[in-house]
Amino acid sequence: MTTKINQNQNQQHLSEQLQLLSTFDYWDSLAYCHGYHQNLDKETATELELLNVFAACLTSDPDEDGDIAVAIDRRQRLTLVLARDSGSGGGPTKADINATRDLISVLTDTECDYRSRVFPVILSRCRKSMCKYMQKLHALLVDPAFLKLESAAIKGYLQRGADYLNTDQGEAALSPTDVLNHLQVMKSLSQKPLPDTQREAFDVYYSLAWYCWNLTISNFMKYLYARCSKSEQDRLLVEKLNRRLGNVSQYVTGVRKLIKTVKHYFPTGEVPFRWIDDDFSSSSSSSSSLLHLDPYADAIQKHATSSSSSTPTSPSTTAKFIHHPSLIQKWDSNRHITTHVHAEIRLLLHLSAHNARSSSSSAQHTDMAPLPIGCSRLACLCCYWWIRAYNRQFGTRWVTCGSRGRPRADWELPARGVKGRGGVETGNGAMEGGEVSVPNEQVKKIVGACLESYFSGCR
Repeated sequence: MTTKINQNQNQQHLSEQLQLLSTFDYWDSLAYCHGYHQNLDKETATELELLNVFAACLTSDPDEDGDIAVAIDRRQRLTLVLARDSGSGGGPTKADINATRDLISVLTDTECDYRSRVFPVILSRCRKSMCKYMQKLHALLVDPAFLKLESAAIKGYLQRGADYLNTDQGEAALSPTDVLNHLQVMKSLSQKPLPDTQREAFDVYYSLAWYCWNLTISNFMKYLYARCSKSEQDRLLVEKLNRRLGNVSQYVTGVRKLIKTVKHYFPTGEVPFRWIDDDFSSSSSSSSSLLHLDPYADAIQKHATSSSSSTPTSPSTTAKFIHHPSLIQKWDSNRHITTHVHAEIRLLLHLSAHNARSSSSSAQHTDMAPLPIGCSRLACLCCYWWIRAYNRQFGTRWVTCGSRGRPRADWELPARGVKGRGGVETGNGAMEGGEVSVPNEQVKKIVGACLESYFSGCR
């Protein structure tokens, strides 16, 4: 009982720290740009990309319904394994299972036609997500900072003359005029939500996705990356552009690639899959826990004067944060947090526990081989640090598509004592310490301190 109380207290402590960082709009640009998927071999990178697409095609609205993660279980026969955020109810809904079957059915159809068979299935499930990605792309394309970068880049690109015609294999050769046309068409097509009718929605989205994909693989994007490599602000804008182009085009170009791959690995058309319902939650009652955070002033005082801080925040600085009206309003609107174990961590622990019960001869991956987990969107910063810590602790190489670089206060540490390789079998203590002054320039000092304690004594 005491252990469970300590777990809940420490979870509340961590959630308050993360909510403060969210209140201060903290963003780790290094985690956003680099993630933990670098230096992958081509086969693993392709598998990760396609798993991401599969997860995205099952996500109706991540902001409302939570994220989805998917990986491949290779112990006996290839099987897709899927998980939701535990706060979404833990196990899959009937709609989740039906959507998975419908998607697999059209992907493996021998006479599959994208327009008449595949797109309707994706649109019925993902319309909200698709419209949100269009909205975000449009917001970036009309952002003053991006327009300034675009203008300067086009001028520099124009000075290259005929050099833009010299492209590497797989690149699209776009002239400066072509680039401007692509950007203008994308602004126009992404300005409004998708039309209600399926036919009109297809015409709009397919055209937009084609322009996005063509720009993504163009020599102009290659030039843009090279030009902006020395400016962090410009580099982040280019990275954001690349991600938003990919988010839109994945439902067309990514799905087409997925169709070819599925038919290659599953020629019979049978694709085994299972949704997991393992909990892994450390909350006392269910797969999610509702926390009532302290009032803003109390939270600031508590965390700014943390004894574990190497550079305690001065009283004058603390007072400024306590009496900041906009920060108080933002905090008060988010004081009630429902924490849950995020999908990629649930999936990792599930597969790790299963692999631990399997004989080593049945596994097709060694411990040092990359283990891709596809996600419906970029992971939060806490998942980024947790998976890094897990890999260091157990010598594994779980990889995902990367991190948004932002903390989420709803992030919950999974319960200790999880059976199998994926959990901690030696002791039931929760995270200890982890108190770092807030605000803090490096959120990893907060999450990292919790994780170091969380994984201490695991071996």
